[in-house]
Amino acid sequence: MNLSSIIADYEKDVAAHMIEIENGTLKFPEDLSLPAQAFTIRSKWFLKYGEDLGIHFHTIDSPAHEVVLHNHDYFELAFLYQGAAIHHHEDGSHLLSRGTTLFLRPDVFHEIRLMEKSCIINVIIHPNFMRRAIISTMHSACAFTDYAIDYFYGIEHAEKFLVFPPDVAEEISSVLEELTLEIYRKQPGWELISRSFLAILFTRLSRVSHARLIIDNDCAEKRTLLSLIISYMNQNYQNVTLERLSEVFHYSPNHISYALRTHTNRNFSGILRDIRLEKAQEYIECTNLSTAEIARLVGLGDASYLHKIFQKQFGISPARYRKARRTGRR
Repeated sequence: MNLSSIIADYEKDVAAHMIEIENGTLKFPEDLSLPAQAFTIRSKWFLKYGEDLGIHFHTIDSPAHEVVLHNHDYFELAFLYQGAAIHHHEDGSHLLSRGTTLFLRPDVFHEIRLMEKSCIINVIIHPNFMRRAIISTMHSACAFTDYAIDYFYGIEHAEKFLVFPPDVAEEISSVLEELTLEIYRKQPGWELISRSFLAILFTRLSRVSHARLIIDNDCAEKRTLLSLIISYMNQNYQNVTLERLSEVFHYSPNHISYALRTHTNRNFSGILRDIRLEKAQEYIECTNLSTAEIARLVGLGDASYLHKIFQKQFGISPARYRKARRTGRR
């Protein structure tokens, strides 16, 4: 089954492809077409528990077609597979032609109106994936790394979305099709393969095109430095210090500390603690290591301290969190 036949099958019975919850198949509320409403589309409608990636085909017949103003609680990569559409957002509107790619962060309110016989492939990306697989592993020069860092760390003047024009579609279409098929079919090992395809897709988009960014150019240099610093902290969280950042980036510790606080409203210690806590969360979820071992691995001292800050951050103890993840409860 190729991508075109999968889209045709999806259009025949859209409801069958939505995640079932306690009260049956979840559907969009009937009053979503009211222009005055601002609505959040939830990742749990498309992702099963524990999944980081999903696919939704936006067509004229899909439940989301009449959603006027909305955002998501996930990152979204939208590729105009066929036809044309108009993208309305807070700063205006522009026409999307076949092959255009959008990348949107969770808090961006927008609306995409499809022309007749049009289809958008939406790749649904859970924020956990962006934290773990993109910020921590991809090169800091990648546009998507910068974009995710801007969102998670509240860097001022961040672009609202990335737009990649149709002339780069030839470079990504085959990878995007493979990614879509992997996520849709969910054959053994699909998650690992999908993550690899997505990393390739992000890298190619960053490499072969100049993204049309909505950005304050006066702040570009500062944002690049901050993105590099935070990316470095994510990749060297076990032993990074202000002094080491000073050596790597050739700015004084005070300058780096001031830049972080000014543009993120958080200090170095707070950012590093949260990064380590996110790594600890991943270890708790994916391994059987004790909290003492995890605390040592991520640089959070001892089990008691990890338990204290984990409970404060997530409202649940590490042990209960691990049990809930293993039993499939939200």
